Amino acid sequence: MKQVPRENIIQWIVTNFPDHKIRKNGEEYRINNPFDGDTGYHLEISVDKAVCHDWRGDEWAHGGKPTFIRLVQLYKKCSYAQAMEEVVGHVNYISEYKRGMLEDKVEPEKSGIELPENCKPIIESNGQIVKYIVGWLKSRGVDVDMIKKYDIRHAGYDVIWPYYEYDMLVYWQARHSINKMFRFPPESTGVSKGMFIYGFDYVEPSDYIIITEAIFGAHTLGGQAVATGGADMTTRQVLKIRALNPVNGIILAPDSDEAGLKSIIRNFGLLSPYFQKIHFALPPPIEFNDAYVKDWNELGQAIGFNNVRKRFEDCIKPITMKALDGFAMGIF
Repeated sequence: MKQVPRENIIQWIVTNFPDHKIRKNGEEYRINNPFDGDTGYHLEISVDKAVCHDWRGDEWAHGGKPTFIRLVQLYKKCSYAQAMEEVVGHVNYISEYKRGMLEDKVEPEKSGIELPENCKPIIESNGQIVKYIVGWLKSRGVDVDMIKKYDIRHAGYDVIWPYYEYDMLVYWQARHSINKMFRFPPESTGVSKGMFIYGFDYVEPSDYIIITEAIFGAHTLGGQAVATGGADMTTRQVLKIRALNPVNGIILAPDSDEAGLKSIIRNFGLLSPYFQKIHFALPPPIEFNDAYVKDWNELGQAIGFNNVRKRFEDCIKPITMKALDGFAMGIF
């Protein structure tokens, strides 16, 4: 896998943290951890290995590997591709870096689609409609920082989520914030939802991947989560997962209903020829609005979004033959 050039890492540190300290003959740079008010220069960055470590703990990485690019991504509140481009300076390197681990490289899709007419970034808009949309998104656990990071947009009351691959627009999904109707690019564009995964550019490759059904589920679970847009994955979406090279495993996190249980069987069948470490996690049976929660976003609404990730991690289990038999019968 291609490494981020040492000189680019140093330049970024010097530009963004001019009060840094240098140790080990220039092999290590130390900065104040920008995420917790640190004043003791506890966050060290290896400019040769492109990794970071805070000796007090690496919780700042939010469950992902404490790499240099992850530091940039979280510090700038941007996508993985945008972080790579900021450090390295051109998109071609992003593609080469991200796909370098596959023999059968997966080329970026070239869909040629455009965002809907009158589509505007929410973060740059104002007025009563935007105020309503922001309130609706917050009720689903999506705050202003997330709106900015994921480039969430709107056209009237439609909320629009762009899909990016290697920082290129390949698809979009819209949902009306009042009547909850969905909208997608027209069929004449030649693309469909099953060709892509939402969040491709926002996860770090060669780590682990959480796969949810809905975009709100991916937003709720946070770091390293992507969404397929439905219970069953497609072979094209498996190719996207392969491009991300999740060497530390895959966690299937579908809805807790019959379709979700059956999807674990089918998706495991699609993924198992390529990956050995495949787990699953289903939302715990907690009551919400006179029923049990069926997905991770509903769990956030029930117990608070800041509490979901810990509950999710407690629910992770390996996929075994016994578990698959249970899913087939609708039990787990």
